[in-house]
Amino acid sequence: MSHEHIAPNLLDPFEGRLSLHLAGSFRRGGTLRVEMDGRVTDFITLPRKQWAALAVLVQSVLESTALGSFLDSDRLATVLAKREVISLNDPPVAIRIVYRLRKTLNKLSAARLLLADPVDRPPDFATQLIPTWRALGYRLSLPAARVSLEVPENE
Repeated sequence: MSHEHIAPNLLDPFEGRLSLHLAGSFRRGGTLRVEMDGRVTDFITLPRKQWAALAVLVQSVLESTALGSFLDSDRLATVLAKREVISLNDPPVAIRIVYRLRKTLNKLSAARLLLADPVDRPPDFATQLIPTWRALGYRLSLPAARVSLEVPENE
């Protein structure tokens, strides 16, 4: 049985309408291009730490073969420290980065467009995009086919 038959809304609560495309570097940060229904709705430069946290979540989706791709705050902090985005393996710092990332994502045009949709959605677009599951951690609520990540080969 495929994952799509188990819980399609957990894998893609945006029903295939939303795509994220990141390009940049863990050393310098980068850009986020958001597409909704095949059209670009947002193209922004994210602060380095926010871009890196989102890039780690995207990598988790792209590398995962299992339902979920969860990263708890300890694991996220470990990866960010290894990438030299944060100086110490400090989970509270990782939590604050995700908090700031969500605040930025809630300002996107795509968030306003999706929230205007008549389908019942939580009032917080970013929390639906990057939910936190108790004891499991964070995950990006998009399937691998709806995300892309471009980073230099030496990173």
